[in-house]
Amino acid sequence: MKKLFPAIALVIYANLGTAAETHLNGVWQLSELYQNAREVSLKQPSAVTVYTEQHVIYNYYARLPTCLSPALSTGFGAYTLSGDALTEVIANDSDSNAIGITVNSTLTISDDGLSLEKTFQRGNITHREVWSRLE
Repeated sequence: MKKLFPAIALVIYANLGTAAETHLNGVWQLSELYQNAREVSLKQPSAVTVYTEQHVIYNYYARLPTCLSPALSTGFGAYTLSGDALTEVIANDSDSNAIGITVNSTLTISDDGLSLEKTFQRGNITHREVWSRLE
């Protein structure tokens, strides 16, 4: 019994440290977007983001300097999640100006794990994104 207790404690400790990260894993679709508390209409199809254990992959439609109409854009990077602090470091993006950017967000995941809200500052604009879990 004395040998079993440390093993059980280690398993419980390990699960406490990764519960939030595991809860974030999955496929998410952007459902609402606000800039400085004003709702922004979403381009269709909506942006989609995939979180794995350590990486984030995303697709969105944007008007890039090289395109006359919105084009499918994509990017990926690594992320860390500590409590409600989400840090994403962009490794590659269709917009070369985004490469290397670090985005620090406050993250709130609903109790049922089906929606999340990200809030972050970029320049003088506060962004609030609401995402719905697809899978």
